[in-house]
Amino acid sequence: IGAERDAAAPVSEMRHLYAAAGEPKRLEVLDTTHYAIYDLPHRATAIALAIEWFRAYLGPVTARR
Repeated sequence: IGAERDAAAPVSEMRHLYAAAGEPKRLEVLDTTHYAIYDLPHRATAIALAIEWFRAYLGPVTARR
């Protein structure tokens, strides 16, 4: 999950890393800047996308005791 207008971690670098990564993978680029991705509403979107991916590929979370 990255920011389209990120000067610190350019989208071109994210796409390069994505291309080199193994499966499963999914690249999400939000229309925002490097630091704004940590603010609402982008933060909520990023969290939802991450949870969706984790659930799809890692399965449900169970509590440990």
